[in-house]
Amino acid sequence: MAFGTRIVVATDFSRAAASAFKPARELVEATGGEVHLVHVWDDSVPVPSEDGGRLASAEEATPGLKDRLSSIADEHLSGLSVRVELLQGDAVDEAIVAYASKVEADLIVIATEGATGLRRFILGSVAEKVVRRAHCPVLTVRRQDAETNW
Repeated sequence: MAFGTRIVVATDFSRAAASAFKPARELVEATGGEVHLVHVWDDSVPVPSEDGGRLASAEEATPGLKDRLSSIADEHLSGLSVRVELLQGDAVDEAIVAYASKVEADLIVIATEGATGLRRFILGSVAEKVVRRAHCPVLTVRRQDAETNW
């Protein structure tokens, strides 16, 4: 298969993560490939409910997270062949790498920022861990200051 046939794009729904959409789009347009837009959710960590008043269960949170992924795909990757996947796991970087292996991805595109402050110091950079563990090339993208509307 040609380079770029399957491109995994990881998002944590942050503005920094949105920086990965444009280069992924350009690569897929150039190769006629397919985007796999993924978000990893640690189902042991509670997610605020949509009403903000309580924490959502896994059953309650899953549809909302899938809807967010679909909205991002519609807004930033429209017109392309896109699969959206909500991955569950306790190690974000490992879930991304495992998924990329499973679908035999030719490339992973990921923003260099996402987690910040103490959390990043303790957990380390997800992008860095993906680069070290991935079976395929990884394109890391620095945060762009452009606003996103999702």
